[in-house]
Amino acid sequence: MERDSTALASEKALTKYVVSAAKLSKTDSPAAATKPLPRPTHRTGFLGLWGNKVDSMTAYAEQLHTLNAQIEDEQSNARKCPRVGSAFVLFHSQAAAHMAYQALLSDIPMYMSARHLEIDPSDVIWENLAMSPYFRNVRQALSIAITIALVVFWGIPSALVSSIASLDTLGKYPVFKEIYKLPEIIIGVIQGILPAIALAVLMMLLPMVLRFLCRFEGMIKRTDIELSVMHRYFFFQVVNVFLIVTLTKGALAAVRDIIDNPQSIAYSLAKTIPGANVFFITYIMLQALSGATKELLMVVPLILKRLKAQFLASSPRNLVNVYRLEELKWGTTTPKHTLIFVIGLCYSTIAPVILIFVEVYFALFYLVYRYQMLHVFDLETFDAGGLTFPRVVTHVFAGMYLFELTFLGLMALHKSPARIVIMAVVLALTIVANVYVNKVYGRMFEVLPVTLYEQAASTEEVAGASATEPLLASCEGNPAMAEQPLALRRDSLTQGSDLFKSSQGMEGGRSDLVSLVDGASTKPLTTPGLARSSSSLGTSAANPSDNVAHPAASRSSHTWLRRLLVGSYAPDLVQARPGSASMMRLQISDPLIGVAYLHPALTTPTTTAVWVPRDDTTLAAPALQEFTTTAEQRAVVVTDHAFLNDKGRVQVDTMDPPTYRDVMQASV
Repeated sequence: MERDSTALASEKALTKYVVSAAKLSKTDSPAAATKPLPRPTHRTGFLGLWGNKVDSMTAYAEQLHTLNAQIEDEQSNARKCPRVGSAFVLFHSQAAAHMAYQALLSDIPMYMSARHLEIDPSDVIWENLAMSPYFRNVRQALSIAITIALVVFWGIPSALVSSIASLDTLGKYPVFKEIYKLPEIIIGVIQGILPAIALAVLMMLLPMVLRFLCRFEGMIKRTDIELSVMHRYFFFQVVNVFLIVTLTKGALAAVRDIIDNPQSIAYSLAKTIPGANVFFITYIMLQALSGATKELLMVVPLILKRLKAQFLASSPRNLVNVYRLEELKWGTTTPKHTLIFVIGLCYSTIAPVILIFVEVYFALFYLVYRYQMLHVFDLETFDAGGLTFPRVVTHVFAGMYLFELTFLGLMALHKSPARIVIMAVVLALTIVANVYVNKVYGRMFEVLPVTLYEQAASTEEVAGASATEPLLASCEGNPAMAEQPLALRRDSLTQGSDLFKSSQGMEGGRSDLVSLVDGASTKPLTTPGLARSSSSLGTSAANPSDNVAHPAASRSSHTWLRRLLVGSYAPDLVQARPGSASMMRLQISDPLIGVAYLHPALTTPTTTAVWVPRDDTTLAAPALQEFTTTAEQRAVVVTDHAFLNDKGRVQVDTMDPPTYRDVMQASV
């Protein structure tokens, strides 16, 4: 967003000014002490390379005022924005949400067919909500086709990069004869360093491409992207690391056999796979020792963090971003380990010694990840609700299929009919087991079984017999809550909402959808998504409530926050009142429930908190006040939790940058 980038630039400019003031206060020269502080400047052209030179603090203050005024105007006219074909539906219980998720809502093909459960607002990819289901299906087909092409043909660029290492072979071609005229040192660098760097860059690009393809096909959750990348990256690893290496041991003979007779793939694989056992034993041993050590030490990230903090952290917010905990990329991390399992399984009978190295590998990585999960990685950024486990099970079954096909080929190679029959039976049983597991447990990974909900409800009923009434249970005796309602008004649902239109044939029709507005307590609350581009249908269901009871005494502590957020940032959109005593039991953060599932552009504050280090010298105070005045209170300078050390470098004592809402809270 342009406003956010302008705010970051203004923080850098103001921080630079505060640092200059600190340095000036330490000078012993009377002439320098009386000299005015140099104000930061920049050019208005592309990347600041050309254009008019302007005063940075004044220019950024004016831009923030203009942009925040535009945002406020857009928020006040949000009803004029076309509705997208998606909606967030909040239910009073988890069971109700899961039942609605399984319902068939329309007899029109693909109409309101895309549904999602347990959505966190921070996990939503908002720009993909406006995509029509037909367009999403076309993109998905393209994404899968490109992924298959990458998996199959990735060996071509890898082979080209690796061929650089053998200049002797390339020198036989006239095009590369000029290379021999280069100095030996340069040739040595080309042969020894360049291929490794190029191959590393190539492998770094692949996860980025896979994530881009998943986003391109219209996935609406970041967790869904990671889960999809997990499958794609695994099959890429199996094909390009396991199968290609195995088959190349038999080289062109095996490839020619497979092309001439595709049905002989198992036989060809069985014939060539034993010769690769030494390579894979070495590979697993290398990954176990060097891979685990590299993961534990994290030398490269450590060096990069130090360099960024030294040279690029020019403001408190930048420093926080540099030292923020690493995010574990599950989509590309998990397949690396399941690949080792597949290799170990396939070679367990051919070269049993490989199992020792596989065991060492997983033991070392268990110790490494146990430490990393506790102290290094930020695990709050990814929560798939346990859906990574069934994908790992799928990888295990894929490894079992490869193992059994390979073993079947080995038995055919040794012409052992009895063992062939046994392996064929085992393969058939594996297929049956895979189908059975998917059929029996597949739905349980998606929806809540009613029996579990009944058990939880009965336990809660016994435990909560003498509990206090839930937070927000009644609004009749709370004037603040009556003044600050929670959901959309009826008129916001009657204009352009596909979810509303599709409910006309349901029992109750319009009143059902907005019954919470009328005080009913058993109907879902809907919040249609808003955006600048119109689209056809598609729905998203979310259930943020975990049915956690909170003392009624906590209500008043949230009144000011509700008034601030609901009354200030979405004054015309959030208008329905909560229902009666059966209103959902909300968590501590649930005063935000009315705006949590609105587009971030509708709830972003129209006043920006510009975070700069504390000015202990007071020399920069007039300029900081001038910045706020020029922005006409559309930008507020905040100096909490940021300061300069003795060397004039920026330091912070928090990992949560202050926001304008924090400023308002402190002033209450």
